[in-house]
Amino acid sequence: MGKIFEQLTQFTAEANNVAEFLVLGLEVDVVGDEAREVLLSEWAEANGHSLRPLGERSRFQRLVEGEASCWLGHRHFKDLLHGIYGPDPQRSRSVAAELVASIGPADYQWADFAIDDWTFCDVLVVTQPLRGIVIAFLAED
Repeated sequence: MGKIFEQLTQFTAEANNVAEFLVLGLEVDVVGDEAREVLLSEWAEANGHSLRPLGERSRFQRLVEGEASCWLGHRHFKDLLHGIYGPDPQRSRSVAAELVASIGPADYQWADFAIDDWTFCDVLVVTQPLRGIVIAFLAED
């Protein structure tokens, strides 16, 4: 999972974060939904945000690898890569597919919701045993 974290961090720097893109990767000692919540809490704290209580957020949906690739290659990632490669939606889809394939077997969970300051988040949380990554795109609600 280190490769996707490094590559996304590099894209963010190269594109001057035009998509309000935030990524966090870290080790976790729990699995499943508990790992997701630990990662989200750490992500929010690291970026100066506060999460609303679980019942006030949209429910997370589990995705399969192909759906996670489509999510990543969709408009947000396309906007991020546009700042690097120019307008090439096919390239964003192929880069997204390569990045997701590099993860290997994982639990993918997606949701969109507003955080406490009313910033809208479109979030993918990817977990494997002992590690995870949060990929989030932010926009004003």
